[in-house]
Amino acid sequence: MPEPKKIFRIEHLSVTIEHALVLEDLSLSLESGEMYYLIGDRNSGKSVLACILRGNFPRSHYQGEIFLENTPISSLSCKQREDLGIRVLSQNSAFVPGMTLAENLFLGNEIHSIGVLRWHRIFKETIRILNEIQWDISPSILLKNIPKDKLYLVSLAKGFLSPTKVFIIDEAFTHLDIYVESQRKIASILERLKEKGVAILYLNHKIDNTMSIANRVGVLKEGKIAYESDARQTIPENLVYKLLGEPEENPEIPPSVIKKYNLTPRETEIMRLLFEGMNARQISETLYISLSTVKTHIYNIYQKTGVKNRLALARLCSLK
Repeated sequence: MPEPKKIFRIEHLSVTIEHALVLEDLSLSLESGEMYYLIGDRNSGKSVLACILRGNFPRSHYQGEIFLENTPISSLSCKQREDLGIRVLSQNSAFVPGMTLAENLFLGNEIHSIGVLRWHRIFKETIRILNEIQWDISPSILLKNIPKDKLYLVSLAKGFLSPTKVFIIDEAFTHLDIYVESQRKIASILERLKEKGVAILYLNHKIDNTMSIANRVGVLKEGKIAYESDARQTIPENLVYKLLGEPEENPEIPPSVIKKYNLTPRETEIMRLLFEGMNARQISETLYISLSTVKTHIYNIYQKTGVKNRLALARLCSLK
């Protein structure tokens, strides 16, 4: 079986903004059909990285090189990169409410022939893409008439425009974290893109269900890749420690947190074991209580503190 082709490379990328080093000697590569899940906090340099990859940073403002299929592209404009197959999706991706779904999907990527827009081909391609993502909707519907909780599908559909080779997602779906069904749909669509050979770089500040289909995971910390691993060998919650630093040998929950969130002694004990990297079953065996009881306590901890995972819980407690 032939080796997957390395389609996209970032080599020795460094950026300084207002005398602060934002990205430092960053290198990573993507193979066709591979998804790389890169997690970092809000000051890690993720958004700057996305801007550079899109082409929003002047070439003179950073060092290093970006390659698409071994061709350097750092000097190319946003439009030139998009024409070559690099698409960047962010939370601020612009759409026009008064235009149709098809028009929004092909906005900036219109199909022309001898200088004339080919609307028939645009609508035909839109139908093909909607079938790809299994979305039963008319290409002629105005964007403003699409339910807001479905607009993310328009963004994802852009990944199926030809010729998409690299799809970079910069926290585009963080507002959907409470919608488990939406996350499953996103994962399903991204899996389909992988099957078509599209390389995906997924930038996020937290762990969500989308990580389940990643091939590799990495932690971006202070502008550097601080950790990288095969996703199948990574326990998602353990990335907390790679991002925030290893906890103390016997971490204690700050008394102020216990008081503020009215945590019981048992909840405090379970919270400490969570920070040590234990899962629910390990906690059950350690404390000699049932697995269902442990899960109930963990649920109560998250309900009281208003967070959804260990990463957010550790941040809340400011564990270093």
